[in-house]
Amino acid sequence: MMQEKMNSNFQKPNGNFQNSNLKQNNLSAKEIPENYVDSAEKFMEAFDVKTISTSKIRSFLSLTSEVYNIENKRTAQTLDEKSLSKIQQIRVKMIYAAGRDKDVKNFIEKSNLINYLKNIGDDREKFIKFARYMESLVAYHRYFGGKE
Repeated sequence: MMQEKMNSNFQKPNGNFQNSNLKQNNLSAKEIPENYVDSAEKFMEAFDVKTISTSKIRSFLSLTSEVYNIENKRTAQTLDEKSLSKIQQIRVKMIYAAGRDKDVKNFIEKSNLINYLKNIGDDREKFIKFARYMESLVAYHRYFGGKE
């Protein structure tokens, strides 16, 4: 009986397990807008910047900057293997932080950080745009009076 229940909840389409009882998340890949600075401004203007600390956002920026500093010097169209691995680590750290703190989760979801990370793939230019978006979020967080 237990095995039948498991088989009805989990299917393996395209090699991925899915649970039909799990709620849908909103973490699908999204393209970073061309006007990412304006998007960051509008987001931070509408977001209650007092709910998330500058140090928390800056920690995400710091992780991103490590990869940016490597990739900004390169000219290849695709990301280096170490950079790809680091981007996966960034995503995991963001998800973990979101799981620990509902305000961080709200920030990550509303700013589309995970969605944008997922869309990068191995495209170097997309990552550079993401890093600049992240920098814009930090700048506007500070401008609109985010807490220390």
